Amino acid sequence: MFAFLTDAEKKRLIASWSDKYIEDKSNDSKTMHMLISLLESPATEPDWKLACNNMKLIAISLATKKVFIKENYNVMVDSLIEQILNMLCS
Repeated sequence: MFAFLTDAEKKRLIASWSDKYIEDKSNDSKTMHMLISLLESPATEPDWKLACNNMKLIAISLATKKVFIKENYNVMVDSLIEQILNMLCS
């Protein structure tokens, strides 16, 4: 979703997130387990917490894209996505 927002919209969205929501392991668990249930070949014991943190890292990096080196930004995001898939899939 972040890829389609303007910088101002990203800042407004991030500012509206309460710390309680962002730090709520129950929300994280529900979301990650729902995503894992959609996978064709989920890992036996997927590291959903690490995958969730990597997904949050991607979201934050999309919201603060300007601080990263432009030339390899997409490679960085692709690498994080690949790591997530390796954590969740067998």
